[in-house]
Amino acid sequence: MGELAITTDNGAVMKVERFFSSSSAIKKEKRGNTKGLVILCKVTTGTLTIGSKINLHLPEYILKDRVVRIEQNKIPLRNACPGQEIGICLEKETEKKIRELLNQPTSR
Repeated sequence: MGELAITTDNGAVMKVERFFSSSSAIKKEKRGNTKGLVILCKVTTGTLTIGSKINLHLPEYILKDRVVRIEQNKIPLRNACPGQEIGICLEKETEKKIRELLNQPTSR
């Protein structure tokens, strides 16, 4: 996948390990519920909190979104600090869109 990173306006930086769609991250949309995006990452600097505005850095594009959930080992967290390996759910982005921008097939 290459090196993908997430940054926030308050200086937090996370290294993306992988991402996937999950029914545990359901998003309510006008056309019905859809699987949401889960990003597994490691916090390298700063603190990530629920509601943080993030920038997902792709090779030729930056996606902007907001964190709606943070988990570690399926336990909800209010924030995450350096060294923590976490899963985050975003408000609007989808696995399909990110894979299209990376020219990768969608996972099943």
